[in-house]
Formats: sequence, structure tokens, C-alpha cells
Amino acid sequence: MYLIDRYVREVGRHLPRKNRADIQAELQSLLVDSLEDRLEGEASEEDVVNLLKEFGPPEKVAASYWQEGQHLIGPRLYPFFRMVVGIVLLVFVIVQLVLLGIALVFDQAAIPTLGWFADFFGSLFSAFGIIVLVFAALQRLGVQPDTEEEEWDPRSLPKDEDDDPYESTQIDALIANPFGIFGVHSLREVTEYNKFWAIGSGAEYAIGAMFAVYDTAETAEEIAQFGVAAGAEFNNASSMPLSSYVVDLQKAAEK
Repeated sequence: MYLIDRYVREVGRHLPRKNRADIQAELQSLLVDSLEDRLEGEASEEDVVNLLKEFGPPEKVAASYWQEGQHLIGPRLYPFFRMVVGIVLLVFVIVQLVLLGIALVFDQAAIPTLGWFADFFGSLFSAFGIIVLVFAALQRLGVQPDTEEEEWDPRSLPKDEDDDPYESTQIDALIANPFGIFGVHSLREVTEYNKFWAIGSGAEYAIGAMFAVYDTAETAEEIAQFGVAAGAEFNNASSMPLSSYVVDLQKAAEK
């Protein structure tokens, strides 16, 4: 499953921070469920590679979670935008430095002044602004890159670096204690949930069931039981029996 962890982490790099943790948890669960549905025994690395190839490169998967109209330059155009900005700004800086060097060679008194720096950075920001406007217009017109890509290999996913602040042994967990309900995700992101939440292969069904009975069930334990029962009923990777534990919430005044 290490390849899946690397894949989910790479997808997360291209997601909005606000929803990143929830989307990564959903994607991780979907990948694991898909793998379990097609295999009876333990999955090999080749099985995981084939599954990830079907899902596609992380950038494309991340782009599917972005809603249209929420960005100035969409995720499909952004790699080209970044490449063009890098090339144009690099060429601009090199040309300006070369011209400055030539001026200094022929006129040693031509030392850059405050006005020169103001013009330099003004031109730099103008070039950047023009590029942004062009790509924003392409985005609004629906122009998308049509390029032939080489077959993507999941084994090329970035590996954990020694200085990576996130250890390779990552987990997704749900914590319930006297202070509330907290989701702990693979990149050490923590989300607090005010009413209910679920994690695992049947989480989608559990959340739907708890939402349906939230206003009518008498106790929090009863709401949780409905959620687990729905997850076990509709997801073949989830099953009963259920072990239930009750934790009394600590009042705000006592925190």
C-alpha cells in the first residue's frame, strides 16, 4: 500500500488546502476498496500499479476535484502557465542583466540607480500580469491543452525524503474524546467535526445514514450505530459486529 500512500500524498499537493484532508481520506478509501474488490488475497505491487494507472496521473485526479469557476487559471492550464512564466521571466532577467553589463563595460559611470531598479521590477510585474491575463482569457474561453503524453508510471511517484517532515508510516484515524471528534489525516492534518464523522471503507454510507437520523435519534450512540450498520450493509469491505464506546463530552466551561 506504500504506492497508494505516495499517490494520495502527490494528489494532495495539487488540491486546495481547505478540502485537502477530506479528499485525500476519500481517495485513500476508494483506492483500497477498489483493490479489495478485484482481489481475493494480498495485492502485489503490480496490482497496485495497474490500479493507479487506471485512475491516472495525480495532477489529473486532483483537477477533477476542482469546480469550474473557482480559479483564475485552471489546473489543466496551470502547468503550462507555470512553464511560460518561468521561461519569460528568466529570459527577461537575463536580457536586462546582459544589457546592464554592456552598459557598464562601455560606461563605468552607468551604475544602476533607484530609477533603474524601479523600471526593472515594473517591467517584470507587467510581463507577469500580461501572461496571467492571457491564460485567464484562455481559461474563460475553454481552451485546454491537447498534448500526447507518455504512459504514466506510478513507480515514478516522489519517494519520501530523509528531510521530509512527514514520516513514511502515515495513518488516517478518527479520534473521539471528551473534547470532541477529530479526524487525523496522513499529512498530520487535524480536522474537528462538530456533529459526526466516519472513516474507513464504508464511511460514505455511514455519514449519509447518520445525517438522516441526526434530528430524530435519541442518543449519539444510536446515531453511530445507524452509521456503522449502513456501512456494513452497503460496503462489502465493512462488516459487523459493532463494538460501541460512549465518551461524555466535557462542557465548554470546564475546558
